[in-house]
Amino acid sequence: MANSITTFSLDNHKNNNTIPNIVLFIHNEDTFYPLLHTHDFYELIFIEDGECGHFANNKNYSLCKYDACILHPNIMHRHYLTNDKNICLYSFGISKDCLNSILENVNLTIDEVLKNPITNFSLTQSEVNNLTSSLYSIKTDSLDSDNYYTSPLFSSTLKIIISEIIFKIFRQERLQKTNTHNVYVNKILKELSNVNNFKLSIEEICEKFSFSHGYITHLFKKANLQAPNKIFLQNKLSHASMLLQNSNIKIWDIMETCGIFSSSYFNKVFKKEFGITPSEFRKNSAIYKQSKNVYIEN
Repeated sequence: MANSITTFSLDNHKNNNTIPNIVLFIHNEDTFYPLLHTHDFYELIFIEDGECGHFANNKNYSLCKYDACILHPNIMHRHYLTNDKNICLYSFGISKDCLNSILENVNLTIDEVLKNPITNFSLTQSEVNNLTSSLYSIKTDSLDSDNYYTSPLFSSTLKIIISEIIFKIFRQERLQKTNTHNVYVNKILKELSNVNNFKLSIEEICEKFSFSHGYITHLFKKANLQAPNKIFLQNKLSHASMLLQNSNIKIWDIMETCGIFSSSYFNKVFKKEFGITPSEFRKNSAIYKQSKNVYIEN
């Protein structure tokens, strides 16, 4: 039986002799791989539409629209159709080095965030819409076209998506385990992700709750979260990346929308987060190249 189980590797997806750190597969009802298999990378799966069964670690799971899961390497599993309706399943293959690099930026480890071999969770409709919009904006004619896996824009975009999902899992787990103070933490997290607050300072947001910045930082630390100013900056940069991909708003105006007023600082923190500068990010965006008439209101 063991000899019949296929093991997939990122080595199988070399492009110009380069092994990608992240790959993406989009499956429908005609392209499911129904046989038991394993892989030497982490796999993030989510269902954009439809439903299917998932057999993993000798257990059966039901995955419906917006359901998701993350598998550790070497987990024997397979997907199978449960009805004759259409399905769209996204599968991200992520190398251990890539996942470590995402988490090291915020002083976390894989063991802290993904404690179990299989982590099941759900995405909101808004999260799925943002995710698929980001992917479609860089989608080329073919998943196997030259430089698709290795292009800076593709890798950076997938890294953004995976980072946001990983941090969502981590925050949810921590918030569930902490005390009633995290009622405030949860509310503050929502304020930090509200684009209408991006021009405010951290201190001004803290004042909404009659707390000092220091006390809010203490609550976040107690909840094993990043410092609020770091989370605030990450939310700003994530919003900026979305506007760079999906609009022709000037970069300076995007900066101002995100409450950043120094171009040198914006370039520095954006490149640190995503690996390329904002102008490079936009230049490589397919939607920006092909539809310069698109405009998103602030």
